[in-house]
Order: sequence, then C-alpha cells, then structure tokens
Amino acid sequence: MARKALLFGVSNYTDIALDGLEKPHSDIGAIYRLLADMGHGGFDSVMQKPDADWHEAHGLITDLFLHSDANDVVLLMFAGHGIRNDYGDLYLAFKNTQMNNLEGTAVAAHNIARLMDTAQVATQILILDCCFSGAFPDGSRGNSNAASPVQDTYADVFNMPYGRKAVLTATDVIQVAREYSGPADDSDYSLFSRFLISGIEGPGDLDGDGIVGLAELYEHILNSCKATVAMQTPQLLGRAGLQFGDVSISRNPEIHVQTDRSRILTDTMLLLSESARLEAVSALVDGNGRISEGSAKNPDMDIRALLRELAFRDPSRKARDHFWSELHRFSEKISGPGNFVIRDASTILPGPFEWCDIPQGSAMIRKHEYFDVPAFRVSKYPVTVEQFAYFIDSDDGYFQDEWWRGLGERPDRPYDQWAPTNFLPRVYVNWYESVAFTRWLTARTGQLVRLPLEWEWEWAAGSGDGDTSYPWGDWWSKYNANVKDSGIGQITPVVDYTGGVSQFGVSGMSGNVWERCLNLYDRPTRVSYSGKQLRVIRGGSYRYPSWKARIDHRHACLPGRRFDDGGFRICSSVGLKFN
Repeated sequence: MARKALLFGVSNYTDIALDGLEKPHSDIGAIYRLLADMGHGGFDSVMQKPDADWHEAHGLITDLFLHSDANDVVLLMFAGHGIRNDYGDLYLAFKNTQMNNLEGTAVAAHNIARLMDTAQVATQILILDCCFSGAFPDGSRGNSNAASPVQDTYADVFNMPYGRKAVLTATDVIQVAREYSGPADDSDYSLFSRFLISGIEGPGDLDGDGIVGLAELYEHILNSCKATVAMQTPQLLGRAGLQFGDVSISRNPEIHVQTDRSRILTDTMLLLSESARLEAVSALVDGNGRISEGSAKNPDMDIRALLRELAFRDPSRKARDHFWSELHRFSEKISGPGNFVIRDASTILPGPFEWCDIPQGSAMIRKHEYFDVPAFRVSKYPVTVEQFAYFIDSDDGYFQDEWWRGLGERPDRPYDQWAPTNFLPRVYVNWYESVAFTRWLTARTGQLVRLPLEWEWEWAAGSGDGDTSYPWGDWWSKYNANVKDSGIGQITPVVDYTGGVSQFGVSGMSGNVWERCLNLYDRPTRVSYSGKQLRVIRGGSYRYPSWKARIDHRHACLPGRRFDDGGFRICSSVGLKFN
C-alpha cells in the first residue's frame, strides 16, 4: 500500500483571455514539501507539475486513478483557474487551455468524477483551489443502467461507513477563489492554500490525537477563511455515509503517539493474568480507569496506543480479539462511528488463511468477451468451516442487521454443517450469506473484502488467455483435483491437492466445491445485491465430471440456494488506511 499525491499549479496561460496567477506555483511547492515529509504527510510518492499542458495533465490524472494499486491512498490537487461553461459544468484550465474550446483543451470535472467512480481505489482525495470549485459533480454516477459491476460493487461499499472519497474545494458553486484576503495581504500563498498548508503543518489536528484528519482539516480551513474579510466558503463534498475524519492527511509533529510509553505499559500489562488484562482494559475504555496521573498531553491517545499494542502482542488469541473490539469501541467513543484501524484478515480468521497477490492481466469469458483485470488479492483457499463459524459466533457477526442491508434475502439462521475437520470448505452457504461475510470482514479489517468477479476468478485460476484448461496446465490429473472422476464422493480439506495450484499459488480452484462470483450469469457485467437473478459459480465440484472443473467453464446458481458442494473464496482489491 502506498500514499500517492499529484499536484498541479498553473500560473501561466497561453490564451490571453486567461489572466496569469501569482500563487499556484508556491501553493503546490509548499504542499509538496509537507506531503513528502515523513514527519508530516508521509506520502510515498509526490509529483508536482507547474504549468502543465492539458493533455499531459489528463494523462497523469488518468494514470493516478486507474493504475494505482487497490490499497493505495490517492490525493490529487489542482490550483489555477476554474471555469464554468454556459451549462454550469466545471473545467480545470491548464497552460494551453483555450477559452473558446474548453471541451477539447481543459480537463472536465465530470471526467475526473467518472475516473474516481471507476477506479478501484477506495481512499481518494481531490483538492481544488480554483474559482467555482464547489460545482464539482458530487455523488453523481450517471445512468445506473450503464454502470459496471465494479462501480456497483464499490457503490455498495461507499454507502457503508468504510468507503472514502472526498472533494475539498476552495469555494462554493458561484464564488471566486482569491489569491489575497485584502490589500495588506503579503502571504506567499493563496487564501485557501495558506490555510490548507497551515492545517497540514499541525494546527489542523483539532482533537489533539496527533493526526490531521480530512474533516478536521476542512474545519480548520473553513474557520480560518471566516476570520478574514474575503467572501470565500470552502466545501467538503462526498458520497452519502462517508466518514471524512477517517482519512489521515498528515501527522501533527507537536503531538506524537506515545509509542515508547505504550510499549512499556504493554510490557507491564502482559505480566498480569489474562482476566486481569481484560478487566483493566474494559475499565479504561468505559472511563472507569486511567493509565497514570501524569498521562501525557492526550490521555486518549495513550489508551488507543496501548490497545493497539495489546491487540498485536497479547499471547492469547481470545484476548487479542477482545482488544481489537475494545479499540474499535474506544475509537468510536472518542471520534465517532467509522474510526477503524487497519487489520489483516489473517489476524481475524483462523488458519489456513493467506492472501495470494494477483498481478494485473486480462481474461476471456463466454469465448469472446475480454476483460482487463487490475491487480488484486485472493484467498489461497476457499472459506473454511471454522472461518465461517467465527462469523456466526461473533457478537458483531451473522445476526447483525447491517451486513444484510439491501440484500434480496436474509436466512433466519445459518445451516448447521457437520464437519469432522475445520479444514473442510464451508458449504450450504448461499450467495447472500457470502456477501454478508465479506461485509463483516471489511468492517473488521478496514480493507474492502468481497467476492471475486468471474474474470478475476478466471485470471487467478489460470493464464487468462484461454490456453490453459486447468490451473496446473492443459492436461487432466485426478491427483490435482477432487471431482467425480476422482472417485472420492465427498468434499475434502482445502489444504489437500497441493499439485493443483494455479500459476499465482491459488489452491483448489478446480473441483471440491463450486465457488460463488459476484456478478450475474446472464448479464456478467452487472451486479445486483437485491435481485434474485442467477449468479455465476465456477470451478466444478466433487459431484461433477472433470470437464466442468475447467477454468473457462461457467455455471449458474440461484443466489438463495444452499447446496452441499457450494462454497466461496474472498478477494480484496480496495484497502483503507486509518489512523
């Protein structure tokens, strides 16, 4: 996972109809230094492009959103002229923009909005220091009938409290962005950017937790603008349900999380019995205890840092899980809902579990439809009996209403699968239950977890070009997969058949159990959460002959149906980074 930023500052224009500006170069220069500084922004990659041509800018913006990895944090900033056409559409003017040809020589805001919608990157931040920037098209996805399954997939997540896209603007829809607050203003930076810069430097950390979150940064800029005589009202735009405060922009160097303190406290806590540790932590979270009389400038951060340390280091799995829950509860208590901490699924689900990294590529379905596949991760094995049982048994798991919101069906209870070993794949679980499981795991980890789209499944299973019949090659072997031809007659542990792994190390994609995909069978470019249309299943099972276990074989299943050879595996293509 990387934090990437792309900054445009346009001061000079070739069209005489566009006046030159004094401040954009210095604006992005200062922000560049802060974002690249490990003591502040800590961004891994920051690029500044003063006076870029529109076609260069368009290419760089497209590359930023569409070619970033799923787990990246992406920030795009523009400082320069913002122009509205006769229909009210917003355009960003670059060096060679022509006022009489905005569509052909400027970057349209609606095109950036479309890129943000289609990009498989959940943490996206757009900052506009230009006139009329509040006219950025917020929340519009265009014609829903033309939406892609990726759009629908992430729309579902963005309507939940973990997805994060935000647009921070210098003005509302009709205001101009000012370079000066008044005649005596001698700042090197424009009005909006100077407060953006000061907020990132540290004063934007309004709650004193050591992190400058996006909501805090906006409040700092808004209040600072109000204190001037300039008529300029910054806006924070985004989709419904977003928790902007979750997005970490910068660190406050004046308040560091007390890492050394928390480690010492953790070492002390681990000397206590498990029951004493649990009791002490609950008292802290409930406000009935304290770390010390001399707890530093921000005692809440002491508690949060201690909970993180215990959640990672406690020798008891039960205790670790309890501390993660308490950390979540404490974060919501002091910062509001949605303030999660990133956690890998391997620390939640019992083994065997590991991710396989799948590079970008392409796959063909229905013999003629090619799909580009961005890089993603997929679980090495199908979800097991024990892993799904953890979802069932957790207090925040199977029976919580939020995981079923908008789904076409909700079973009264899970099917009670008998299993002599926990390593068997979980079966008798329908499509809706699989989606609920991925939503729960998304909330637990802070990373988007979902079912794979079928072209992702096919690419992970083989070469993606249709030249490979099975994950291991072109030939059939009963030693590599559990199908009817193998003569076993029942499901087998997911760790069996080690010879049947794909080129990317993914196991069990041929035979044993059918695996559910996210998209519809008859309209593969569509996803429906509420509908009851046929869904795609892939991979064959122990009940079917080997030809149905081929990589390119498609099969259909009703989403509400449970059966004894139907399972699922999970994938992750969007990661979130929290405080």
